Amino acid sequence: MQVDDIAHDAAISTVLNWTEEGGSRVVRVTNVHQCMECFDDKGFRDSGNSADLSLVDSRILEWCSQILGKVSDGPVYHGAELMAQLCMMAEQKE
Repeated sequence: MQVDDIAHDAAISTVLNWTEEGGSRVVRVTNVHQCMECFDDKGFRDSGNSADLSLVDSRILEWCSQILGKVSDGPVYHGAELMAQLCMMAEQKE
């Protein structure tokens, strides 16, 4: 399972920039359940790994990333909070 090592603010900026470019993108905010599904199901793993941006939505996955040497400089991304922040920032841009 691939997860992008990106700071919270950079992830927000990336998604907002994509909205200005047009087209469609896939942002995956993954949790432990999805991680296990990726382990068990190659099709699910391939689908998830094709996301344009893949973020961690679990403190446990964040700890595992740190054990593997990836040190995040931002918070864990909670999907609902990330979406709320994106909507708020998009509204401010108008």
